[in-house]
Amino acid sequence: MARYSLISVLTIGWLVFGSGPFLGAQNNRQSPPRQSRNGLVTPVGKRPRNPAQQQPISRELALLLDEWETHSSKVKTLEGKHTRITYDTVFFVAKRSHGKFFYETPDKGRIDLIGDKSIRKGDKLGRPNPKTGKQQVFALLPDRSEMWICDGVNITQVDVDAKQGSRYNIPPAQRGANIIEGPLPFVFGMKAAAAKARYYFKIVEVNEEQQTVWLSIQPRKARDRANWKSAQVILDTRTYLPKYVQLVDPAGTKETIFKFEEIKVNKKGNVFFDIFKGDPFHPRLAGIQVKDFKPQGIVPNLIGLHWKVAKENLTKAGFNTKKMIQSNLIRFKRGEVANREELVHIVYAQNPKPRSVLMEGDKIELTLYTKPKQTAAR
Repeated sequence: MARYSLISVLTIGWLVFGSGPFLGAQNNRQSPPRQSRNGLVTPVGKRPRNPAQQQPISRELALLLDEWETHSSKVKTLEGKHTRITYDTVFFVAKRSHGKFFYETPDKGRIDLIGDKSIRKGDKLGRPNPKTGKQQVFALLPDRSEMWICDGVNITQVDVDAKQGSRYNIPPAQRGANIIEGPLPFVFGMKAAAAKARYYFKIVEVNEEQQTVWLSIQPRKARDRANWKSAQVILDTRTYLPKYVQLVDPAGTKETIFKFEEIKVNKKGNVFFDIFKGDPFHPRLAGIQVKDFKPQGIVPNLIGLHWKVAKENLTKAGFNTKKMIQSNLIRFKRGEVANREELVHIVYAQNPKPRSVLMEGDKIELTLYTKPKQTAAR
């Protein structure tokens, strides 16, 4: 099971994308930046336009975000059902699963997903192309059966079919309310001011008859853009909880759609214990082999530093750099040729990304500008 697919189960936002800020270390590779003619480092590709700089947030959108925050703050427990469909637009394969989710403020949750066993060999799923409107046909398959559980201290991911699990300890600084700094908290629980600072929002449509609002959302920050490219969210304006969520991955080749149903907020009685016949956040995983992973520390931002300074900063951050270099867990990689002398041996790319939590056994890779090859004198 890939670590980057771990879903933060503490909010509905964690249902719709899988890549926690403290667990996505080894799979979020950075593209190397380019040097401009004046030697400055610039990222590969175009940065998204900043609509906030071109037009202020409308009064309608500001009121919507405030209402969203107000309603979210009242949620103490949450449960519901969901259907997830992933579309692979390269191989034209769609996978479907169904499940339930449970949340208890501030940091407990559980998600169960079961692959759709009603799908038969040869089944197809059609839909219009979101860009052209032309019909697309996908081979339909059942998705894998899996489970995520968070008890506030650990996140456990279980591959039900393989009977294997991974348990990750959550760093203390990211427990409790601080978990909102996850990759996709805008669906539930984020403050309006923080949401506006972190995302670009656009109201696409307000349907007063159905009591819904359709939002288009794009990430402002690099750490979010590494996980998802864009999102479409349809909110129920009676509860400000999502009815549908669509996510597009950074490459634009995979779409994940969630449909939420039978959502119950602050239901009376100890519903979780009734359903699971015990503590749902500390279940007995009989027959499941669970491997524990412990965090080593938070990787600092090393881009723009000389490799020796980067090494010193890793030591200051609590990493045993000498031992990790000897074990090939810290690697300095030769990259592009510098076009200015002062850029030689400067870090211009790092994996994992800044602020990632490095798990036990994970590697740190730093890419450096190199010296130009010397031309032999004639």
